[in-house]
Amino acid sequence: MIFGKKRVKKEQRLVTWENKSIALHRLYEIYDSYIAETLKPVCGPGCAVCCTRNVILTTLEGRGIMAFLARSKQLELLSKVAGQAHGKRFIPRLTTNALVRLFANSGEAPEEMLDPDWGPCPLLDQGRCRIYPARPFGCRCLLSTVRCAPSGFAEIDEFTITLNQVFLQTIEHLDRDGYTANLTDMLLYLAASENPESLPEQPDQAAQQMTANTAIPLLLVPPEHRLRIQPVLEDINRICVQGHHVWTLR
Repeated sequence: MIFGKKRVKKEQRLVTWENKSIALHRLYEIYDSYIAETLKPVCGPGCAVCCTRNVILTTLEGRGIMAFLARSKQLELLSKVAGQAHGKRFIPRLTTNALVRLFANSGEAPEEMLDPDWGPCPLLDQGRCRIYPARPFGCRCLLSTVRCAPSGFAEIDEFTITLNQVFLQTIEHLDRDGYTANLTDMLLYLAASENPESLPEQPDQAAQQMTANTAIPLLLVPPEHRLRIQPVLEDINRICVQGHHVWTLR
């Protein structure tokens, strides 16, 4: 598929985590609202086929999870995450925006290992997510219009895939001074950064599995989706952090 380009102006770097967190939750609200209006996913409580060890997230989202664990008095879950850290998991070599830049320059994506059979997410408990309100976008966008359990595969329309891509790029752009990593590595890194003696992995060890985020080079939007996605882009453009838009289309 050949994608159209929507270039983005560079904005001032966003400084405080609190303000970026507010913007992140606004992005979640825009996405959830649009999905509620246009899609009828069958996903529900106990549906966890897609909830594997391969969840990817940004530093911003990881800090949100850490804050949620503290508020909900569930910090003991970090011990479970650490206890399963020896298992195989997807470790991204490139972020979403780095891949977009690579494709824009006619590059080829590197081969990466990813197998859903490596096991369930360490934050699952009897098929239920222990951090559901704070789950990262990588989990929120795992939707399906048919039950996944019989076949092991989700079914989703092409426009929603484009929508997911735009939000993944935007969230990375919002956290462009942070990192992208597997959920396990990110949470262990953040936990050890706060209290280096609480977990076996030290920040520098976990950081080896992390990839630096980058700004949006361009948005991957197929020509046939440009008109339909415009209202969503306009809603995103209204989000301001410290007086600056998250990003602005030229």
